[in-house]
Amino acid sequence: MKRIILTLAACCAAVVSTQAIAVDAANTSGVCVAQIATILPNSPQVKAATSALKKKFSKQQDEIKALQDKVAAAQKDMEKNSSVMSDEDQATAQAALDADNQSLVTQIAEFQQAVSAEQTKQMKIVFDQLNEVIQSYAGSNDCSVVLDSQFVVWSAPSNDITADIQKAFDAAGSK
Repeated sequence: MKRIILTLAACCAAVVSTQAIAVDAANTSGVCVAQIATILPNSPQVKAATSALKKKFSKQQDEIKALQDKVAAAQKDMEKNSSVMSDEDQATAQAALDADNQSLVTQIAEFQQAVSAEQTKQMKIVFDQLNEVIQSYAGSNDCSVVLDSQFVVWSAPSNDITADIQKAFDAAGSK
């Protein structure tokens, strides 16, 4: 009986040590995975960049909205009064409406280009900060490769560093 207990204890010890080695090997594989899509949206850096964009472009957006309203009102007025307008007045009104429409299209295109350029600039800053955080974490935690989880079919949960990166990135954004 004593022999069976010793054999059973030895087997259990072997299984436990094998599992410990397997867990340790999974944690030191050097491959780390982070869910970048979950890190960015709620980060202080992205919130600050979004706020800066809104602040920078709100006046221009308001001007475009006012011009859109003006064009819509002029179009409605012209449709309403065209039956009592002379041909010359209709042509003049149509020319003014066409000019306002062209101005609106130009302003919208310029606005979109300016917003896009500023958005690209702001996101480059955010991604540079995120890359610094990831590189620092990787260097301190033996990650030889950090992959975005959306490009990984499967990974052991022990390779997921999302929570750690989120904390470090949020802390970097709070400075």
